[in-house]
Amino acid sequence: MKNLKVFIFIVLTMFFITSVGYALVGKLDRPTIGLALGEGGIRGLVHVGAIKVLLENGYHINYIAGTSIGSMVGGLYAFWNNIDKVEDFMLNLDFDEFMKVGSNNLKLKKFGDNAYLTLYFDLLNKKSKLSLLSGLISSEKIRDNIDEITNRASIKYDLSIPYKAIATDLISGKKVVIGDGRLSNAIAGSICVPGFFTPLRYGNMYLVDGGIKDPVPVDIVRDMGADIVIAIALRGISDNKEISIDNVVSIIERSMFIMVEDKTKESVKGADILLAPKLKVKSLSYNISKEERIKLIKLGEDLMKEKLPLLKKKIEEKSKK
Repeated sequence: MKNLKVFIFIVLTMFFITSVGYALVGKLDRPTIGLALGEGGIRGLVHVGAIKVLLENGYHINYIAGTSIGSMVGGLYAFWNNIDKVEDFMLNLDFDEFMKVGSNNLKLKKFGDNAYLTLYFDLLNKKSKLSLLSGLISSEKIRDNIDEITNRASIKYDLSIPYKAIATDLISGKKVVIGDGRLSNAIAGSICVPGFFTPLRYGNMYLVDGGIKDPVPVDIVRDMGADIVIAIALRGISDNKEISIDNVVSIIERSMFIMVEDKTKESVKGADILLAPKLKVKSLSYNISKEERIKLIKLGEDLMKEKLPLLKKKIEEKSKK
């Protein structure tokens, strides 16, 4: 009887070791998946929905690179490792408060439907030199807020997923890929839309929105080691209002949109799977209602569900190689 028990114990132990071994080999052999999360302001809620569906269907995300709002969604997910927490944050975020102007003397004004910055005299200091604001929203304020919610997280030591953010150096005009240091610097530098945010000082560079150089960083995710790159481009989502080009701000805004749109076409080349939603929405204001935000998340979910058969096929193809 004693020998029988020993025999059964050995058999069960060998079975367990073999099962674990096969599981680990299968996991190691499975192709890696990387996300290239594109810029696009409040449209970035689509990223949240897409990530939710991947996770719900058992797919592990191995690499993330993001530009602008993509860097924010991707960075927070890589830090929290909890997409529900990212969703809750994005649904309830008061962007006006989060990106509050640093000085009480600066006010956001409107010209038609567009926000604008004005030339001003510094009368309080008795200076008569005409000056132009470098930006209305302080990039340092954004950085400090990210630090607060992430406890000054380090990209290298505190993130559960390899992550990089894309910014643009305003001095050299070169693309800047941030993959170390504080997460807050990466997000704040990547998200700084020129003219609306002050450039972020980063070493000897002044960082602004990465969408100028690489709106959907497929190339970066591939370089990080991803076998399969899923790209999410958001420029196909637009609001219902007619295009306005009747003032200097709207002309600059429209010019930037065209430039980024063309850059996006180049950026997404090489992606294995592309999500490029086409949708007219009521408004693309940062402070759209919670209901409108939920709709954008749902859009991301629906688009990713449509791509699941293709993802399965890509994984099978890569596994055979």
